Amino acid sequence: NVDLYGNTAPVTMFDAMGVPVALGTDWVPSGSMNLLRELRCADSLNKKYYGKHFADVDLWRMVTANAASAVGAAHVIGSLKAGYVADIAIYNGATRRDHRAVIDGGVEDVVLVMRGGKALYGDKALMEDAVIGASDCEDFATDVCGVSKKACVGKDIGGVTLGGSNGGFRFFEFF
Repeated sequence: NVDLYGNTAPVTMFDAMGVPVALGTDWVPSGSMNLLRELRCADSLNKKYYGKHFADVDLWRMVTANAASAVGAAHVIGSLKAGYVADIAIYNGATRRDHRAVIDGGVEDVVLVMRGGKALYGDKALMEDAVIGASDCEDFATDVCGVSKKACVGKDIGGVTLGGSNGGFRFFEFF
């Protein structure tokens, strides 16, 4: 949106006034294809134009707790708390630590995705662990940046699988 419209919101002023700032995706023509890319864009904007006003934890909160609050759902999502919906994404922290593992992360760094506490996607070795309980999910035909992955498409959607066993639909990998 900054590319299209210029300065769309005085986010540093809002932050200084104590207004929570949230970040999300809107559409591909002017935004990003996923939240990770949107987060990297915000990080770049923060470094280049905002004098690093926002700390890494601030950027991370924009896509978690602040975003949940912005849509009126902070009582069930946006934080890891007992009683909250367990929608969780775990990133590889081998080369980047703490919030940087997410801010600088790419699709290849996504180790596990859970919705409602159930594994939907992740590294094959992790998904096949009995604790995760997703060994019956489908293998990807090809590795994602050198890592074997599994996705629970059939269990999640019902009848649609990575292999297209629903009578003609084919799930394509966009990585």
